[in-house]
Amino acid sequence: MSGQAQKRLFFEDINDALREVVQQLGGAKAVGPMLWPEKSVEQAQMLLLACLNSERKERLTPDQVLLLLRKGREADCHAAINYI
Repeated sequence: MSGQAQKRLFFEDINDALREVVQQLGGAKAVGPMLWPEKSVEQAQMLLLACLNSERKERLTPDQVLLLLRKGREADCHAAINYI
C-alpha cells in the first residue's frame, strides 16, 4: 500500500461520517473557522466538535453540511455522501 491510510468503509451515523470528512480536511481546528469565520479558531473548533457529537444539542445547518460534503469531495473524501 502506498503512503495513504486505508479509508474507512462503515460509519455508525452521519456525525461519524462527517467527523471523517473533517479529519481529512485537517481537523476541527482547520474546518471550524470555515463554518464560523466570525468566531475565534478555538470557539469554532469547540462548536464543530459539539455539533458532531450526537450526545450534544448543537447541530450543523443544512448549508454547513453541504459545505462539508463539497469540501470533502474536493479532498477526495466521500465518507459522508456515501453514508447518506
